Amino acid sequence: MATNRMESTQPAGNAEKSTAPAAPARPEPAPAGRLAAWLPLILALMAMPPIAYYTTTWLILPKVGFLPQVATPNPPLPGVPSQKVEAVLKKILVNVAGATQRFLLAEIVVAGTGEEFRKAIDTQRSRLIDLASSTLAAKTLSDLEKPGARNQLRSELSAGFNQCLGRNLVEEVFFTEFAIQ
Repeated sequence: MATNRMESTQPAGNAEKSTAPAAPARPEPAPAGRLAAWLPLILALMAMPPIAYYTTTWLILPKVGFLPQVATPNPPLPGVPSQKVEAVLKKILVNVAGATQRFLLAEIVVAGTGEEFRKAIDTQRSRLIDLASSTLAAKTLSDLEKPGARNQLRSELSAGFNQCLGRNLVEEVFFTEFAIQ
């Protein structure tokens, strides 16, 4: 019978041993070679945050049309004092409308400019506190829990204070404390 070509090339004494060449052993890479393999990934991870920041700041935002506005104070008008004056209306405690055991505690700061504002606040302080407490007491719990309720209260109080003072002296109204219990 014809012999297989592979069998015929083997010597007769080594028929049972295979002569396939063994794969050469791969040498273990040196420690510096391991770091070199990870170096591109490390550099990419370190470079991505600054690249993302500058891309957003200098390329994307200007094209979209959004640029952060730097707040610059308005220049003072001639003859008008530009010093802000704040007056604190002490803690005002009122019952919430429609609730028997709910209270609203608020401390209000009113801001304006000039000595005229300070004098008007000092002379009308009791009226302003009464106006604030009656405005706050008229609000129900659902009115106070709505989104934007504080901003609405600020505008109502500002309009009421200016009406009480007879002039538009109140520029801003702040709540330094506002708690519902």
